[in-house]
This record gives sequence, structure tokens and C-alpha cells, in this order.
Amino acid sequence: MKYIIRCTNCGREWDKDVRYNRCPNCGGLLEITYDYSSIDKEIFKIVTEIGISKYKGLLPMEREELLSMGEGNTPLIKSKRLAKEYDLRELYLKNETVNPTGSFVDRGVSILSPKIRKFGLKNIVAGFSPNFAISLSAYLARYDIKVNAILPRNVSIEKIYQLVAYGTEISFSDKPYQQENLENFFDQGNPYYSEGVKTIIFEIFQQKGGDLPDYIFVPTGTGSQLSMIWKGLKEMEKIGLVDTLETKLVAVQPETCSYIIDLMQYGEENGDFTEKAERGYFADLCTWSKDIAKRAVEAIKESKGFGIKVPNSLIYRETIKLARLEGIFPEPAGAASIAGIINALNEGLIDKTDKIIAIITGGGLKDASYVRSIIEGNKELKAKLHSVLRYKKSSLGRTKHIILEIINSNKSLNIYEIWKTLNEKYNINIRYPTVLQHMRELEELGLVVGKKIKEKRRRTIYSITEKGKKLLEAL
Repeated sequence: MKYIIRCTNCGREWDKDVRYNRCPNCGGLLEITYDYSSIDKEIFKIVTEIGISKYKGLLPMEREELLSMGEGNTPLIKSKRLAKEYDLRELYLKNETVNPTGSFVDRGVSILSPKIRKFGLKNIVAGFSPNFAISLSAYLARYDIKVNAILPRNVSIEKIYQLVAYGTEISFSDKPYQQENLENFFDQGNPYYSEGVKTIIFEIFQQKGGDLPDYIFVPTGTGSQLSMIWKGLKEMEKIGLVDTLETKLVAVQPETCSYIIDLMQYGEENGDFTEKAERGYFADLCTWSKDIAKRAVEAIKESKGFGIKVPNSLIYRETIKLARLEGIFPEPAGAASIAGIINALNEGLIDKTDKIIAIITGGGLKDASYVRSIIEGNKELKAKLHSVLRYKKSSLGRTKHIILEIINSNKSLNIYEIWKTLNEKYNINIRYPTVLQHMRELEELGLVVGKKIKEKRRRTIYSITEKGKKLLEAL
């Protein structure tokens, strides 16, 4: 095996893969190290391989172990309109929303999942991050391994939808759920997961041609991503890709749940941060773990960076700005990095001439709550949305709905007249027998009534019933 697994607390080492989420000896975080002198830095010049497998020399994986769903290789986009809005010389957006399940977490899970299979597990427990549970559910579905997700109660409904689609068993907990001694429990402190996450900085290095930024702003929940970006930077220094590390890391957290920043400012002894975290609106940013948080604090300090708190209102505002100015639709948690840049500028912590990268961690369809609030505050949009919802709830379908409107407008019509109006006025080109079938079904539903009349030939004239009229009014 080309890597060593080591406990960061007691120093115990393993030279083979272990299923432990934490050290079985002391409960400490496990870290993976490599023989850096043997690693060829030419791996950073590889352009033929897609995704994170190109960095296999710095990952705990064998070629046959890779379970890729297209994670990594995400765009690094030079901001135009947003940078101009805030008069920034250079702002790049690392768009992690395009990963398979819509977040950066897929990078780590693609490395962890084959290990879970290797350990022979048939079901696992995932805590406490919703995006982590979603990603594990997606990747492990390919191995037929079941996931029980332990989630915070403030998880967005859209993330619940994702988990339901994957067949995940869902449970809730009021506080972060950690079972270090449970052999099938995994969280974002897992060493294999953590190694996959660091590939984001490897990609940034390649995409920028080795020109690393002055600051990287990271939306921060547990702190796993931030700490592993720093590990990746240090590894690039160890193999000679970087002479000196000058990139500073910035942890961005909401004011409503700022565990890592409070830990930096006040220390572990000076306050109970759990109550504050539980009040948070962003489940993945309000997920905390003491040991991961301490590692994140070390990374921030070593990089000479800082942590910055941002109000929820600013996060929501920048969520929409990012969509409307740059075409990237993030979940609010994913846009926290932009909010952090704005606050840092206002507080004089960074300069407008600095080279900045913002990590956009997750896609907008994971949490559309703020977009819904925009609709609710706009009468015209609200009316349109309610019209769509009422239409969907009717279960009639578009053609039957239009037929009802045609009959209601004309009092009574025969089949031929209805068929002709559908074709000429609504451009619905369906066969005459199909219209006849629609009319039979509408009559069975009690929405229209047919009356047979005898003129030159026997015909049926249809008129709308009171029930049909009430349905149209509701729609």
C-alpha cells in the first residue's frame, strides 16, 4: 500500500485500509499520508484523464477501486459582472454545483464508497450533513448498499426529496450524531472521504496554470473542505510544485451558526455553541463536529487566513445575484462565500486588488426556499405559480382542460366542432377518435353531459355541467 493511515491524536498507524471512522484507540481523527519523495509531480500535467483519478498518486485508491459518476473537473469561471459589481480586480468562481449530486461532497464520496464495499458492509449510517448523506446514497446505490441518514431537523425539503428518490432511510436528531465506535458509521471526518475533497485545490492549481490566489473563500460547516484544501496545498509544496504557500483560507459561516469562528475567537471552554447551531437556516453550514472544527481552525491559522460571519440576509441576496449576474444558481449555503467576500471588503480584511477564488459548494435545487419566498412576495409571480399548481392538481391534463374551456365558451358543441376548434385555434392536432375518447372520459367524470339529437343524422351535443364549471373556476 502506498499510504499510511495515522491517528492525529495518539499517533497510532496502519499500513492497510481500515474501516474506522475515528481512531479505535483514542477517538482521534485519522489522516492519510504518502511517501511524498516518490510522487511524480508530472501528475499535475495530465490532461487526458477526466475527473479526480488523475491525482491517484495523492489519493488512497487503486485504479480498480475508483467509483466515478463524473465528479470533479468542475469549471473555474472568471467572474465578469459580479466582479464589476464589487469593483474586484480578479474573482474566480469554482462551480461545484455541477457535480453528480450537486455538491463538492461527491469528490470525497467517490473515494470512500469503494472502501465501504471493500469492507463488506451492506448498510451504513451517515451523519450529519444532508449533502453527505445524499452523495453516499447515490454512489452506494451502485453497490446495492443501503444508507440510513441521520439528519438535522432544519434540512431543506428538496434534500429530503433527493434522499427519498435514492431509497434512503431517514432519521432526525436535534444535535450532531457521532458514533465513532460504530463500524458502519461515516461522517465528513472519515479519512478516505477527506482525501477526495482536497482534489478541489489540485484542480484550481491546474486551471490557473500554477497561479494560486491570495484568498480562497469557503462556505464552512464542519470545516472538512477547508482543512483538506489546506492539506492539498501543503502536499503540493512537499512535492515541489509550490515554493512557498501564500494563499490564505477564509471560513465563511452564517451568524446563526458560526461554530468554527466562535471556536477561534473564544475557545472551546467559553460557550455552548450547540444551541446556536440548532437555530441555523442552512443545514449543511450548521453541521458541526468538534474534532473536524479544530482541524479547520488549525488550517485557517497556518494559512494566515481568517473566519468571517455573514448575516442570513446577505447570503440570500448573493444567492440571487450569483444567479442573475453569473448564471450560477446555488443553494444559499453555496453562495455564502460571496457574502463573505462582501463583508471582508467592507471590514477592510481584503483589498479589491487581491486575487480571490470563491467556492460555490452546492446547487440551487437543493434548497429553493429563498426563491419560493421571492415568489410569495410578488403578486404576479405568486398568481402564476398558483395557477400552475392548481392545473397540476386537477389531474385532467392539458387537452381535457382546453376541451372544457371550448365547451364552456360555446355552450354546446358536437364532437366534430370540438375537434376542429382544437386543431385550428389551439394547434392540437389529434385524431377524431381520440377526441371522442376524451369526451367519454369527461362524461364519466361528470364534467360534461351529452345529449343526442336527430337532425339530418343522429349527433351528440355536449355541454358543460355545474361540476365542470366549478373545476374551471378553480383552475
